[in-house]
Amino acid sequence: MARKRLLMIAVPCLAAILIAIVVIAARDTWEADNAQRVADMAAQAGQLLEEKKYERAIEKYQELASFVHGRQIKDPQLRQLVSQAAQKLAEAKAVLEKQNNLIELEKLLDMAVRNQNSRQFSKSTEAFKMLLVHVGNSDDPDYKQYVDRANGGIRINELLSLKADAESAVETAPQKALDLYMKALAAYEKMTAKSKELDAAAQTIRETAEQLRIDVETAKIEQAKRIEAQRIKGQALWPIDSLGNLAYINSGGDIAVKTDLPFADCASLPNGAVFIDGLAVVARGKKHGLLTADGEMAVDPAYDDIRPSPEMIWAVKSGKKWGFIGRDGQFILGPSQADARPFSNGLAAVKPDKKWGFLDKTGAFAIEPQFEDAGQFGENLAPACTGGNWGYIDRTGKFAIQPIYRKVMPFAFGRARVGSDKGRTDRQWIFISENGEPINQEIYEDAGDFSDGMAWVKTGGKYSYVGIDGAMPIPAQYDSAENFAEELALVGQNRSAASASAPASGPAGGGGKKPVIHYMFIDKLGQTVLDLGDRPAGAAYRPAGAFKNGLCFALVDVGKEKHIEFFDKTGQAKFRAKGESAVPGPDVWKIVENARDKIWYLVNTEGKVVWKTPRATATVTVMPNAGSQPAPG
Repeated sequence: MARKRLLMIAVPCLAAILIAIVVIAARDTWEADNAQRVADMAAQAGQLLEEKKYERAIEKYQELASFVHGRQIKDPQLRQLVSQAAQKLAEAKAVLEKQNNLIELEKLLDMAVRNQNSRQFSKSTEAFKMLLVHVGNSDDPDYKQYVDRANGGIRINELLSLKADAESAVETAPQKALDLYMKALAAYEKMTAKSKELDAAAQTIRETAEQLRIDVETAKIEQAKRIEAQRIKGQALWPIDSLGNLAYINSGGDIAVKTDLPFADCASLPNGAVFIDGLAVVARGKKHGLLTADGEMAVDPAYDDIRPSPEMIWAVKSGKKWGFIGRDGQFILGPSQADARPFSNGLAAVKPDKKWGFLDKTGAFAIEPQFEDAGQFGENLAPACTGGNWGYIDRTGKFAIQPIYRKVMPFAFGRARVGSDKGRTDRQWIFISENGEPINQEIYEDAGDFSDGMAWVKTGGKYSYVGIDGAMPIPAQYDSAENFAEELALVGQNRSAASASAPASGPAGGGGKKPVIHYMFIDKLGQTVLDLGDRPAGAAYRPAGAFKNGLCFALVDVGKEKHIEFFDKTGQAKFRAKGESAVPGPDVWKIVENARDKIWYLVNTEGKVVWKTPRATATVTVMPNAGSQPAPG
């Protein structure tokens, strides 16, 4: 019996020893047979590396690494050779990556300089900033010159842009022009690297600014100052019903403006009597007028319709015809047009009869009526339609981009979104530059406009983002995507209920087999900045919107009640307010408690209610000790 046990132990041990001997012998045989091949491959890769053929060198090193993968090499010289090859592979990859980075930096620098030379300063600055983002925190001395050029270019753009803006504002807003000139001079004084061009521009600015200082003492300049103050003041005013009349409260909840205008008439207007550029469209009965932020009637209610314009000229309708008035209420062009759009870039699209053309601010046709339809100018190009197709015209009326599209959007940041030329379906979009060329080779199933330098796009059923240079630094991997704001965007990824992890707390982690969405805020490189976790579709906690003044919100169901929870960029919940939706203001949020019954209230960024309609409960709960993620209910 003992002998049998001994055999049972000895036989497996002997088998293991024999296997080990065979493996060692095989390994030694493999090394003997392939040592020269490994050396040759390393030598070939090294030669390619010396010749700076980095891509081929990497391929050869990777071939060597694949060849020896999984081998436990015994020979010290061969082991050292393989180790050196691995190190060289890493070095080659680093060099190639740096080469590619330098090429990309050159492209961004070239784009920035070209835009700067063509006086497109905002686009130039955006390109310089993209260059700085591309460099990141690297302290590589080869990148320093690009960082210096970008920082210097941004300062130069600031000066030249302020100068250009001031020049365009001298006639219509002298005070604003003077402020811009002074900012430009301050920016110039801070610059360490200057040039003859900048010196000449600064001298012109000094001379012009001195003359403007004299003009500021005149009544015209005082009026311009008052208008600018009205614009700023109007941004923080909210229309309310005060005993049946229109009134406005400020961000502190105090009534700042009272009128005798019927609130019901004003509230029914498309813009709801909200201030735009210091003036609000108001109504008495069916007639429209203009109100200043001081409560004075700039234009008495006498028109059938009014369309605002950022250029302080308003399109007004009298009877069946449109004309234009200035901020003083005087006609620049009497009612004579069948239709009209607001002024933009100094021109306004009008339709005197069946065709559209463009008027200048004197009321004369700068572009004769000839188009089936037309939009507003943006960045010196305007959408125009002929033969059922859309293109873009320049300020002379000639097509700078031929009419081959069925849908077009205005230019912004030197880019425009256009949809489906004659050979495509209506569901495809591309982005084009000002010369009409696509910014990349992608055709998107859907796309949004640029916001904060990025636009969301959909391809292959998934969402990602494209930059103004056409690059797509973020892979198409999301099932939902919102616009960027304050450098962040809300995205969502669908996940199966089985693979999803429940949120830290709250009803959003409810059971069932509902589709699960993983929400997060990402930066412009696709890195997750704030992870909101998994939320079942239709859950009681639903992230919504974008950051404004450092806060974002989520819609929260608490029983049968709807609430809005505000959180900061760290994910910390700040306060929760009862309501259906939220509208941001300069420094407060309008919480709509019941849209149908027009019940709402104002809450500041600290969660304090500053004003409410009589029937509003204005229930707000401040949560100073909330955790690192918004607490869903």
